[in-house]
Amino acid sequence: MKHHGMNDIIEEPVHGPQLKQLLWQAVMVTDMSVHNSWMTQFEQVAKKREHATLHTRQVLAVQALLKNADISNPVGIIVPFWSRR
Repeated sequence: MKHHGMNDIIEEPVHGPQLKQLLWQAVMVTDMSVHNSWMTQFEQVAKKREHATLHTRQVLAVQALLKNADISNPVGIIVPFWSRR
């Protein structure tokens, strides 16, 4: 990220640590070894939305988007348009 000029954003003293944590959480959720536990958490939050903090819902939304965009995710089977190159 620093190589691409994002150093000022991720090193910003107030929000930088939160951004780093969000990026780490988003990337790590693509690891299939955490898939089942993540799906359980996602389902719990989806069913009882009012019990999750705004931050938790935002993190889960970012994670869900990245999981769906992950090349190893079989979304292309459901929506073939996304898997065309």
